[in-house]
Amino acid sequence: MGKKLWNTEANNIHQSILTNPQLNNDGINIRQEPYRSDLFNIFRDAYKKGFCGTTKRPLISGDSIWSYARHTGWVHPENQTLKKRYEDIHVVQTWWDEWSYTWDRNPPKRSYKQN
Repeated sequence: MGKKLWNTEANNIHQSILTNPQLNNDGINIRQEPYRSDLFNIFRDAYKKGFCGTTKRPLISGDSIWSYARHTGWVHPENQTLKKRYEDIHVVQTWWDEWSYTWDRNPPKRSYKQN
């Protein structure tokens, strides 16, 4: 995958996190199931594609999620009127780094198909 395509795909993953319906609904607690699983599924797919963990290309990390949210205006640290968004993105940021740390040290088992 070329650099431009890699960056486009990374932006798409960042965008899928921010457009996740659970992060845009004031009545939902993202810490509960199945909402947390929805975000984990985005992480799992990104990790399997090589966007997380130890790679030589730009990573998607908790910090990059926060930076992307600020860059796109989804959150603004000086504007606390969107307090739930601000809190939720910090939760996702923490989860993402925890999931990456765990899978880097104990990678998920691969599924092999028998012929």
